[in-house]
Amino acid sequence: MSTHIRYLTHDEIDKAKWDLSLPTGGNGAIYAQSWYLDIVSPHWDALVSEDYSLLMPLTWRKKYGVKYLYQPPFTQQLGLYSSSGKITSSQVKEFIGAIPASFRYLDIFINSKNQLAQGSFPGLKIKPRLTHHLSMEQDYTRIRKDYSTNLSRNLKKASANEFKVIQDFRIDELISLFRKNRGQRISTMGSKEFNVLRQLAETAFRKKAAFFYGIQQQGKLVAGALFLSSGYEHVFLFSATGPEGKKNGAMSLVIDRFIQDHCTKPGVLDFEGSMDKNLSRFYKSFGADEIVYLHIQLNRLPGLVRWLKK
Repeated sequence: MSTHIRYLTHDEIDKAKWDLSLPTGGNGAIYAQSWYLDIVSPHWDALVSEDYSLLMPLTWRKKYGVKYLYQPPFTQQLGLYSSSGKITSSQVKEFIGAIPASFRYLDIFINSKNQLAQGSFPGLKIKPRLTHHLSMEQDYTRIRKDYSTNLSRNLKKASANEFKVIQDFRIDELISLFRKNRGQRISTMGSKEFNVLRQLAETAFRKKAAFFYGIQQQGKLVAGALFLSSGYEHVFLFSATGPEGKKNGAMSLVIDRFIQDHCTKPGVLDFEGSMDKNLSRFYKSFGADEIVYLHIQLNRLPGLVRWLKK
């Protein structure tokens, strides 16, 4: 039986009903909360079922007069969500098919519970992507048993340094550390993106949904991370490491301390990736499992523009 799907513009969305209908499971639902979407894509629209039991945010932009769906910054995955937590591949196909024709190009990441077959629509391209989830339900001693030998060695090395674990720093310190180091090699991260990150961190902090964990050495921040939490799901959203921190395994200590403080309750820690083999190996060293989600692209542009877009 087909679902009655409504397209809602931003002003038509009942955000209170939207947030109440989001699932608690760890399939990126934290990114689909209305406050989060308001920051990363202020004029987002949506597809909803009649009773809001099925929800799909539509994050869009306009370029040269053409509207298109895109993946906002700091938003790993979106797609279709169900208040029951259960989603069928036919429902995913229905919702993708219901995206208004006014959106001429789709380039989005759909969440790990969304299954969609290659060829579901003419011209549809699907690429698998990886994130990594660590179950937080067990106690720390049990989780620690699954740490790799190399991770345990790095934690021992980090503990031997004059490292102090802190939580009383703010997002600007973390951004500054990132820009001085890894940020110099990433051209896609500029002032606009950092302003979005700043808003996310400050809003989440007010909602008691943000946690800062850092390593200080001789009064200086050498590594740190921002974790966001929706109760069930924790997301390793943003991190930075300086030369001293990298040399002495400080990020391992940051994540390990977060795990110590938040384990034993139902939930997952989502490491947010990665397709990078070295990062993937690092996340797996904590005992995290690979989780697949999908990158989909669909081009509805006229012939010449279609050629230009390739």
